[in-house]
Amino acid sequence: MRSVILKALPVPDVSSDMLGQIIYSFSQCPEALQTLEKKYYPSIPYLFKCSSGDELMFRILSVLGWEGKLEPLFENIDSSIGIIDWKEISGAFKLSSTIIPGNISYIDEPVHYLPSSCKYIHIRKDLLNDSTEIQQVNEALSNLWPELTIFEENSEFLFKSSARQKHSAARKTGGSNRIIYGAPGTGKSHSIEQSTDEKFIIRTVFHPETQYSDFVGCLKPVMEEDRVAYRFRPGAFTEALVKAIKDPSNTYSLVIEEINRAPAAAVFGEIFQLLDRKPDGSSSYQIDISDPDLLTYLNTETGGYFFAGKLFIPSNLSLLATMNSSDQAVMPLDTAFKRRWSFEYVELNFDKAPTQVLELQTSEGVFKITWADFADKVLNHMLKEFRVPEDRMIGPFFLNETELQDWQSALRGKLFVYLWDDVLRHKTTERARLFSTNFVTFGELYNSFPKAQVFGLEADTLIRNLGTAVENQDG
Repeated sequence: MRSVILKALPVPDVSSDMLGQIIYSFSQCPEALQTLEKKYYPSIPYLFKCSSGDELMFRILSVLGWEGKLEPLFENIDSSIGIIDWKEISGAFKLSSTIIPGNISYIDEPVHYLPSSCKYIHIRKDLLNDSTEIQQVNEALSNLWPELTIFEENSEFLFKSSARQKHSAARKTGGSNRIIYGAPGTGKSHSIEQSTDEKFIIRTVFHPETQYSDFVGCLKPVMEEDRVAYRFRPGAFTEALVKAIKDPSNTYSLVIEEINRAPAAAVFGEIFQLLDRKPDGSSSYQIDISDPDLLTYLNTETGGYFFAGKLFIPSNLSLLATMNSSDQAVMPLDTAFKRRWSFEYVELNFDKAPTQVLELQTSEGVFKITWADFADKVLNHMLKEFRVPEDRMIGPFFLNETELQDWQSALRGKLFVYLWDDVLRHKTTERARLFSTNFVTFGELYNSFPKAQVFGLEADTLIRNLGTAVENQDG
């Protein structure tokens, strides 16, 4: 017990001797020992692990015998009866006057001695032969050693906290690291929502001030009545990690919007090493959890899953990120960081674009044109001629359906300012081809739309060719 608890405590080894003495002193008080057991059993991966069920049962019952918990089972039993049932388990024990059971169906070495009847207690072999018998043994042990349960995992038998049972289920595989990129408004975030279940998404947004402590977590002050205390507050990564560990039967996704708006490698810190994945989707490497507050939080939330102090990404947790490399506030992703991600390009596709119809003033009057035709066949067509990179063109959802309900404000307040200041800032010649040469400043363009003709000759012609003229009142 002492060595197991020491491994669970985030303290230097140099303190182990003193802690050992303290824990030994606690063990002299049954109440204190029960408190320690209740607190730490859920954090211990297992109390006993054996390759055979017979060995595990021998260890469990021997300890129960040392603690005096076996003798009450035989108080009202005639000692002359050799074979004893244990609740639903037929012939679980054999009482023998000699240290040898005299029956090959029972383990030779006794688990306990009954001074009152001068009998040795031997246990039957193969008590854990199948799942039904394991369940019967667990029911029989429930009163003798509460909150601990026998499990068979990977051909091994473990005696561990029943609170850890939820981690024994088969874990989903296929976790990956993907970056979805493309022009603004192409539906990068929407594509993630379509391919994942919103119930299993943890979402965060990177910005230039995002730090490792925001992403992973750190100690933060909280008010406890009339005083200030400090508690570990998890970041998005830790929150997603805990949820994935606690629910192995589902696949979780940590979605990072605008991953290149922050210094990504610095924000990930040591987690950077975990991004290499095995074929099943779990981390190829593990790292030591250097932050004791993080380690304590993880073990508290997961029932001691990170008891060994090693951090890794489970196979049922994916990291999905979006980015637009044309953003003015972007920060470069270094090669080593990018190598650990797969990249998925979202192309410009207007098949599912909003169907809003615009009414634009041209040199020959007002013309109706759909948002899809205007964005794709007018604006993007001209931007291609201007040799503008594709990731700076207009996506089908650059303006969504809600914004397009007030399309006049959306065009001049969002679309035109993007084209004027971001895309064509240093292309004055091309700007004069898209917008009328009558406008020297953006303010003039803003105030003239939608009443006046604001487009240049080339754009004006495309709008008229693709659109439909709106007749005025006199026909």
